[in-house]
Amino acid sequence: MKKKAIVIDDHPLIGKSLKPLLNYCGYPDVMLLTTSESGTQTINSEHPNLVITDIELPDGSGFDVLKACSHLLQETKFIVISMHKEYSFAKRALDLGASGYIVKSDDEKLICDCINSVEAGSVFISNSVHAQENDFTIEKASGTISKPDLDLSLITLQERRVLYLMHQGKTSKQIGKELNISYRTVQNHRSNICAKYKLRGTNVLLKFAIENADHLFPEGMLTIRD
Repeated sequence: MKKKAIVIDDHPLIGKSLKPLLNYCGYPDVMLLTTSESGTQTINSEHPNLVITDIELPDGSGFDVLKACSHLLQETKFIVISMHKEYSFAKRALDLGASGYIVKSDDEKLICDCINSVEAGSVFISNSVHAQENDFTIEKASGTISKPDLDLSLITLQERRVLYLMHQGKTSKQIGKELNISYRTVQNHRSNICAKYKLRGTNVLLKFAIENADHLFPEGMLTIRD
């Protein structure tokens, strides 16, 4: 039986570059999808051998896909591919059941190594991510850096709810629907949080939510209810 793979990424160049690479690695049947919804539906109907998904998707995230397909982890291997090199993103992916985490700047050999390792039942994380985590551990152990306690008094209960739902992989539109507020209000909350913690840069708020999850919501949603 031919091995099947699914790639979920809304950037056409990523899918087009991964398809021949997957063919080379022994996957003649490769489907290219662009949303978490279409990805989840196709995975559940096709039961592929391998899934490679981006984190940021137009209607959600690769984390949503992992959670929705957790019942298939025994038969389908998942690899997350992302622009993020921070260990916190790799850890989040592995915690949700992914077997591999690679970075979009990785070369073809490393991506093939990841696919082969995952197929063999191993866990694979891109070397660049490993280097960052090792550097952080060494610095932390030597006492040269320390992460200050997060001042939760700076943000409101509703802003923490927004952060929590972002951490769960929700888009601003989905957050607005769940909290019964407008899209613009969600965006205002996000801007206010960034201003209060002096956060700047692309996707910095998602990174902030992931890296500070233990402080922001140590017991999940229970800690941020009325």
